[in-house]
Amino acid sequence: MKNSVLLKIPPEKIEKWIRKNFSDFKIRKNGQEFVVANPFYGNDKKLLNINLNGGVHDWRSDEWAGPPNPKTGKRPCNITKLVQLLRGCSYKDAVKELLDGSEYIYETTDNSNKQYNDTIECQQIAIPNGFKPLLEPNDFFSKRIYDYLIKRGYTKEQIIKENIHYRGPDILWLYTEFDELVYMQSRNVTTKKFWFPPNEIRNDAGEVISKLEITKEDVLYGFDDVPKSNYVLITESIFNKVNLGDCCVATGGATMTEGQIKRLKFLNPIMGVILAPDNDKAGLKSIINNGDMLLRNNFKVFWSIPPKERIGVDENGKEKYVKDWNELYTHLKLTNNQIIETMNKTLVPYSDMAKYKIRSAIALRI
Repeated sequence: MKNSVLLKIPPEKIEKWIRKNFSDFKIRKNGQEFVVANPFYGNDKKLLNINLNGGVHDWRSDEWAGPPNPKTGKRPCNITKLVQLLRGCSYKDAVKELLDGSEYIYETTDNSNKQYNDTIECQQIAIPNGFKPLLEPNDFFSKRIYDYLIKRGYTKEQIIKENIHYRGPDILWLYTEFDELVYMQSRNVTTKKFWFPPNEIRNDAGEVISKLEITKEDVLYGFDDVPKSNYVLITESIFNKVNLGDCCVATGGATMTEGQIKRLKFLNPIMGVILAPDNDKAGLKSIINNGDMLLRNNFKVFWSIPPKERIGVDENGKEKYVKDWNELYTHLKLTNNQIIETMNKTLVPYSDMAKYKIRSAIALRI
């Protein structure tokens, strides 16, 4: 994996946004930097520097940008974060505002000359060779994947904003934290097989030369998408997240981990966390496991599962019922807004009484 494809906001778009949103500013560094009053510090001193390459810095303090990245110790001081905080919106919506309706521009960074020493160090996460953004269907596989995603609940805007990539029949979803690519997963639409980055990279002699800091169990898909919000929804799969909105993140499995709890703390959902797993035995068990873990970490916890609606029979003639939130879209033809409304109607606090009801439901499952 050599090349990392990153979103690039054109300088002229950043300048246009500054001039539109700040009537009073100074221009420095031959027109490459604008200095404005920091809207988060409540004064009219021009001490917030916005570089047309995307960097933002206040010489007094950059606490305005939120908590630092736990991996690097640095705060996300950039133009997209500034727009997110000003608008209280998601990363996707901030990018949309900055681009002002124009198409995304990508720049490629070459990591092929990365040198390794004798110690195990962090792997440079990069998009595998051959993958490209799924912007518009323009070949056989892009059309096939595009149609597949639309049938699962994606809109054209979501496909572009979530920066979904493809290579042949493979879909690639990117996990980002503080605008950095930290993980990814791929699925083949023909074989249905998943692919995840290897935990270890070895040389020809079989020696470990690079190792991932985090694994699938640590990350939350949609971490960067969550807007400034009072709550966060937790679901299992990426497709469920698509149906449940930007306030939802996907764990990739039923049971949460300490790494995922740590990431939830950065999102700071002061009104609580909503557990929205699949309606099956594993999903019900996860409510108890995850609910107890979240309570120990001082989160307020609520839960909801998809309604048990009949969707047909299997090849053996056995009744089939809705299992996850995405099946409300694919089988019952509910819209994403209707799915969220359905979730809200069955939302209940997690408590000892809830645990008793959940255990009783588990006992009835085969």
